[in-house]
Amino acid sequence: MTMPQPQHRSEPGAVSEYDRDWVAWATENAALLRAGKLDRIGAAHIAEELDDLGKSERRALGNHLRNLVMHLLEWEFQPERRTGVWRSSIDNARAEIAEILEDSPSLRPAAAERLDLRPRAREARRQG
Repeated sequence: MTMPQPQHRSEPGAVSEYDRDWVAWATENAALLRAGKLDRIGAAHIAEELDDLGKSERRALGNHLRNLVMHLLEWEFQPERRTGVWRSSIDNARAEIAEILEDSPSLRPAAAERLDLRPRAREARRQG
């Protein structure tokens, strides 16, 4: 199976549309995909962008989980410092996590893995 060639062949050293105007490149490639013109798409860049989207979603999930756990611990162990801001942050983190997992259920194992502290505890014990 041969890979489709990028839609724009340029001379060595020339700046590609992907590098010059990402939004225009993305819009054009979306239109080409919808039209079934696979021989004209920038397949390598599309694959790279799709990989990056997955990484971005995993990072966002991890950030929201980290914030949630941090504020839940603060809420539990510093009751005298509880504020509406903390409550709001906890609620927002929960909502963001739920939205990410609703949109991308395949990230559920990543969420569980992030919350599993056993490997980190073993590593901490191993390092002394």
